[in-house]
Parts: sequence; structure tokens; C-alpha cells
Amino acid sequence: GKDDGTTTTVYVGNVDNELTEDEVRNFFSERCGAVKKVHVSGDPTYRFAFVEFQDRHAFNIAMTLNGTLMGVNAIKVGVSKGGQGGGGGGALRATEAPA
Repeated sequence: GKDDGTTTTVYVGNVDNELTEDEVRNFFSERCGAVKKVHVSGDPTYRFAFVEFQDRHAFNIAMTLNGTLMGVNAIKVGVSKGGQGGGGGGALRATEAPA
């Protein structure tokens, strides 16, 4: 997804199967700021989430969490493609920022 400078929703890939929606919410609210909405989707082989923040500042912090551990998995964080769900296969790929 393109970041047009106004989006406040991130796509989170590789979500640990054991994590609940509340735990995902807490992970991001503790690190980034107020979370407006969390939607966890996928199946046991690959779970992902959309996290919508109250403001752009929280979104920017979330984008720096790509590759950090949430539960036992290193998560992928990228710009959400907009809608909940939709999107084919590997289209949602977090861009790797140089270290």
C-alpha cells in the first residue's frame, strides 16, 4: 500500500497463533499510543492483523516495529492496503528499511 501521509492503519503479518486480538492491541498501545481498532484475520498457517491508530504519530512508531517480536514471532509491519481483508496472496509485503 502507498502511504499518502494520512493513513493511520498498519498491516501486521506473521502474527503468533496464540495471541488474542486484545494482546495485539496491548502490544501496539504500549509501544505506539492509542489504538482505535484491531482486526486479526488469517488461519493457523498464517495470521495477520490490521491495526488502526488514533493518530499519525502512533502509526509512525508502529512502522518502526517491523521485525520485532510479538509473542514468539517476528512481525512484519507495513502500510495497510486500505480495506479490511481483500488483497491477493503475497501483495502485502512490508518494505525492509535499511538498518
